[in-house]
Amino acid sequence: MIKKFQNEQFSLNAVAQKLWLDWRTVKKYVNNQWNPKYNRIEPYNSKVDEYKDYIISRLERYPWLTAEKIFREVKEKWFSGWYRIVADYVSKIKKGQWITKAKSFIRIETPPWKEIQVDWGNFWLIKFKNWEIFKVKLFAWILSFSRNKYAEFTRDEQLITLMKCHDNMFNYFWWTSDICLYDNMKTVVIERKWTEVSFNKTFTEYANYYWFHPKACPPRKPHHKWKVEKMIWFVRTSFFEWEEFEDLYDLNRKLKHWLDTIWNKKINETTQEVPIDRFNREEKDKLNRFPSKKLEICLTEIRSVYKDCFLSYNGNYYSVPYNYANNFVKVKDYWLYIIIYNDKWEEIAKHNLVLIKGNKRKYIKNKDHFKWIIESRKPKDKIDFIELFNSLGEDWIQFHNWIKNKYPSNTNYQFHQIAKLVDQYSKEDVLNAIIKANKYNAYSCKYIKNIIIDSFNTKLRNTNISIELLNTDPTLITVDKTVINTEVQSRHLSIYEQYA
Repeated sequence: MIKKFQNEQFSLNAVAQKLWLDWRTVKKYVNNQWNPKYNRIEPYNSKVDEYKDYIISRLERYPWLTAEKIFREVKEKWFSGWYRIVADYVSKIKKGQWITKAKSFIRIETPPWKEIQVDWGNFWLIKFKNWEIFKVKLFAWILSFSRNKYAEFTRDEQLITLMKCHDNMFNYFWWTSDICLYDNMKTVVIERKWTEVSFNKTFTEYANYYWFHPKACPPRKPHHKWKVEKMIWFVRTSFFEWEEFEDLYDLNRKLKHWLDTIWNKKINETTQEVPIDRFNREEKDKLNRFPSKKLEICLTEIRSVYKDCFLSYNGNYYSVPYNYANNFVKVKDYWLYIIIYNDKWEEIAKHNLVLIKGNKRKYIKNKDHFKWIIESRKPKDKIDFIELFNSLGEDWIQFHNWIKNKYPSNTNYQFHQIAKLVDQYSKEDVLNAIIKANKYNAYSCKYIKNIIIDSFNTKLRNTNISIELLNTDPTLITVDKTVINTEVQSRHLSIYEQYA
């Protein structure tokens, strides 16, 4: 500054007054040709020195990590400095590692409510418990004016998934804009020839119902939707990289928390405003309210039920009630859960959907579906059966010991078959049969059954026989026992020749 004022023909006193210096100090530096240089006497200790090794190791492994994410990580490790200290050190490390050459383009800012940008991103989800890797998709959505954002992870990019994600986004904001900008994804754009675009008919009907118009950006020009492209990159570097997630539910839960607490409340570098505040102040009232009656979005398929009461869906198995085994049922996929219907569209089962397919197929089971099968395998009237045999006293003890000795590997089967005879006949008949079995050393469920049948046949022989005439009036003819036992006189056939 002294040399500058000197070149402008200021006197020594005038320069001293302007710079608040003594005139002798001004004279000394005017006469000298060298400029003073400040040298630090003692080395300066920065607050980031303790964390330099950690920052370098993270950037060596993940060179695309942002300074903001590293700042949050070191802050959890009791870092007490400011963000700018970390950002300067990260920038110093990254300097010269790569140089990107991009084409220039004109940045276009849209008015409120005018445009939404939508895109998909590919991510690899790592389960750290068993080191399984799954591919998941990120549905990214951003309002072009306020930069308010919404995102969620899905298992695929199908049309039904795309519409379901739009529904979830509408439930999150309760508003929609005039135009939604997409790239040339097949679920939105069927065919494109230069400027002529053929949209998916199903998705167009969905867009018309919710009062927005799909628009396709030019192919191979990502800068036309640079806001959502930057958003996907930011999710990858600032949220997803090297984080631990149990499954897709846990991933979406943490993503929603990150959106609500950090991302949508962070000052945007372009607008210099918080996105949620800008949205509530200038854009919310100008957006379109979607209809109060929502469309039912689900995928319906017909599936066959195996004989073990399970059906296969999306690589896993889901149970249905036992009486639908070996039949066909209808499955409605609502993305997070499935509902199973019979042929009359009556709901028979509902399960949470396993969103990620692993190496081993999972069985999702409802115990109520197998309740009747389990109960049918249990002995009927087990308590009454034990009381029945206990009433026999010594006869039952003898019969029980002989069965255990004779059929050591088949004892339960013998007792269960005898229990069925109690239901088929009566307790008294089974009791009498066991007593006779002890008398004749006949120790088996078959002997007990034969004794009961033989006793029934004896009762029939000692009583009158009732015969019901068929194809006539229901008249009962009683035949006396003495008539049945009457002997017929034998005669020679020559006696009947005189009647020929």
